[in-house]
Amino acid sequence: MSLNSKKLTNQLTEHLFRNFYQEVFSSLIVRFGAQHIDTIEDALQDTFYKAIKSWKFNDLPSNPKGWLFIVTKNNIINELRKGSRSISADNFLITNEVSETASQQAKEDQLRLLMTCVKFDLKPQAKLVFTLKAICGFGVTEIANSLMISEENVYKQVQRCKQKLKALTKDYFAKKSPVSLSDKDIDHLEQIIYFMFNEGYDSINKSSKTAINREICFEAVRLAHLLEEIHHATTTQNLLALFYFHMARFDSRVNDAGEFVSLRKQDRTLWDNDLIQLGFNYLKTPAVLNRYYIEALIASSHSTAPSFKETNWQEILKLYDALLLLQDTPIIQLNRAICLFELGNYEEGKMALDAIKDELEDSYLYYSVSMAEYLSDKDKELSEYWYKKSLETAKQPFRKELIQDKLDQLN
Repeated sequence: MSLNSKKLTNQLTEHLFRNFYQEVFSSLIVRFGAQHIDTIEDALQDTFYKAIKSWKFNDLPSNPKGWLFIVTKNNIINELRKGSRSISADNFLITNEVSETASQQAKEDQLRLLMTCVKFDLKPQAKLVFTLKAICGFGVTEIANSLMISEENVYKQVQRCKQKLKALTKDYFAKKSPVSLSDKDIDHLEQIIYFMFNEGYDSINKSSKTAINREICFEAVRLAHLLEEIHHATTTQNLLALFYFHMARFDSRVNDAGEFVSLRKQDRTLWDNDLIQLGFNYLKTPAVLNRYYIEALIASSHSTAPSFKETNWQEILKLYDALLLLQDTPIIQLNRAICLFELGNYEEGKMALDAIKDELEDSYLYYSVSMAEYLSDKDKELSEYWYKKSLETAKQPFRKELIQDKLDQLN
């Protein structure tokens, strides 16, 4: 096989692996039982190892996904038989064909597994790590790079969630009826999906030096669509609207050096009008105000403004005030301060920033850098403070270099 063919084969296999994992892993867990999660994972890995070894780019199976499914299922059954572990006849009846019914069942199985994990008494990052690994098909190294944590940390967090799953009763997933989620369940799912998107939206990869991990963002959108298709919640629709407004600015949000470009300096001709329209298509007025609706309104206001200066800052200030009543965070306060500055309320804006100086955590790094950049031609001393604050919280050397360069340019 030529080098080109080998590369194409590996790319296709990786693509199939991601899609296959999304479609099948949760279904296998639901049918064989969470106590067999290690066996299922091993079977999936073994199947793809065989695929990489045996497939040639010009000699692929006529139905690659079907081939992968059959081999994986047989591997699991063989392993369970070896261990003399009982398995129901239903386990053997998992269809090998992709049908509309099977596809819908796969979606519901993903929600079942995700909902189960979301309810575990674990930190949000642990739930996100497991979601990326088990439900979205990301690799350990890929997750570590994206979330800027060690591979050992990823492994530990995955293991914590797996132990919780293994502790479930054997018949936990035996219920065959369609997934029924309460409003609280949907809220939990939306929170992890929102968290996932934000991680991808501000996720410098130390190897590729990219400031946005689009795949993580796309996975969040996929899961949000999955949830919306089944339950049609207005909150989920507003979450999708928010995602699309943000994704419309992907191409303008990072420059060639991998640095974040503030909204003020973004090239608006690069904004994707089709995605902006999709955002408006999903934007629905809820019966009760929620954070996703308000954030989507803010994003939509930015998306339709002809320029940064021509933004309706008075309207956005009111929206941030409404958002603060639902959730008071340093990020919201930072963005609200920009509104005050743009409206000429300089002293009030400065007081708002002073009030949160000691509240920023690592996860707010992007916002503190943006504020420092925003203030660079308004208050050099204040801008310098926020750049230095960003340097204190930055962990990755590449991030520190970018921030230090900006600080040096300021001086």
